[in-house]
Amino acid sequence: MKRKLIKRNKRWLMEKYHLSQQLFAPLSVILKDNKLESHANRYYRLWRRGLIKEDWRHAIFNAGVATVPQLRFNGRVIYYEKVYNKELVPLEYQEQWKTC
Repeated sequence: MKRKLIKRNKRWLMEKYHLSQQLFAPLSVILKDNKLESHANRYYRLWRRGLIKEDWRHAIFNAGVATVPQLRFNGRVIYYEKVYNKELVPLEYQEQWKTC
C-alpha cells in the first residue's frame, strides 16, 4: 500500500512539474496555487453546509468596497470576503457604504 501511495504522489508531483514547465513558472508557484484552490474548495463546502455566516457588524467599509469577515459557528474568522456591489449589503449597513 505504501508503494502505491508513493507512486501516486510522485505522479501528481510530476504532473505539477510539467505544468510549471509549460507555463514557464516556478514549481513553488504552481504548488501554492494548488493550495489556494484547495482552501477555496474547503470554504465553499463549509458555506454550502451552512457552517459559515457573514458578520456585518464587524465589516470594514472603504471606498467602493466592503470587507466582511466570514465566521464559523464557534466564532472563529475563516476568511474575509470583499463585496463590491452596494446592493449586496444589508439595508441596515448601506448608510456606511463609502463612494469614491
